[in-house]
Amino acid sequence: MVNVTASPAITSVLWQRMYTNTTRENITVDRINYGGSLVSSPSLVIYNVDSIDAGSYICRITNSLGTSESGIIDLTVRGNIPSVAINSSAYDVILGSSAVLQASVSASTGWEVTTVYWKRTMSSGAVITLDVDGDKYEGGTISSPTLIINNVNSEDEGNYVCYAVNSIGISESGTITLSVIGSKYLTSMSQVFYLMSHIYITIAAKRST
Repeated sequence: MVNVTASPAITSVLWQRMYTNTTRENITVDRINYGGSLVSSPSLVIYNVDSIDAGSYICRITNSLGTSESGIIDLTVRGNIPSVAINSSAYDVILGSSAVLQASVSASTGWEVTTVYWKRTMSSGAVITLDVDGDKYEGGTISSPTLIINNVNSEDEGNYVCYAVNSIGISESGTITLSVIGSKYLTSMSQVFYLMSHIYITIAAKRST
């Protein structure tokens, strides 16, 4: 936090990141990565702090008489949010089989993952957290984050996202879209029709001989 007193009143605030004594970079306050840096609120806010934000910062205050600088402020970032990776963003799975939505999680030493869970976006747009009960759903744990959906049906179609939590925060995977295709019953019936036609042809051939 920076406290500013000035007379005449300050007219602008600029934050810079220092790389060496002679190399500085102006920070653009875009309200996405950075906030603050206002005449009314000169402190710099860094959103979603990451290890790349670690370094030295300095504040420059200007009024009608000139510009002054704060002392150097050193920012140390400890740990990081987890990383969640997926193998594919889309799966086509046969009705009645098992869908395996592959995911992996990792985190820096000392900031290990404490929780893994999955969410699904329904066709209605509602988002639900899946209850991994070991029956319909398996996996979705720290040691085995991949989600297995058993005996899939059309109601299982939708978008799935894996989340990982540690003491720093929460991260999420990209979206996985699950589509259910075909039917085990139809596949079995086609096999029956094939066998029946094959038997009929065989019998007919024997009779003709």
